[in-house]
Amino acid sequence: MSIKYNADTTAEILEKYLFEVMRESKLDSKYVAYNLELTFGDKIHKDIYGFINFMESENENPEEIVIALVHDITGAMTQDTLMIPRVGEYGKHA
Repeated sequence: MSIKYNADTTAEILEKYLFEVMRESKLDSKYVAYNLELTFGDKIHKDIYGFINFMESENENPEEIVIALVHDITGAMTQDTLMIPRVGEYGKHA
């Protein structure tokens, strides 16, 4: 079964890793996922998925995942199209 890299899968990832941040900020994960796509293009979904795969396979500190995702959603929510996402180019690890 192939994975679909879209706003729904990204929303699931955000819920898993940023539940507290999203709750405290009163953000809906699907709304944030769509803003990521709007700001950075639909490639962002595969990049996020690949980033998570890479970080988990390398047994990286989960806080590093949170920091990268918060950076990227901050850029998306402010529609900073000049910002480079920290998860960029990780799609090759999807």
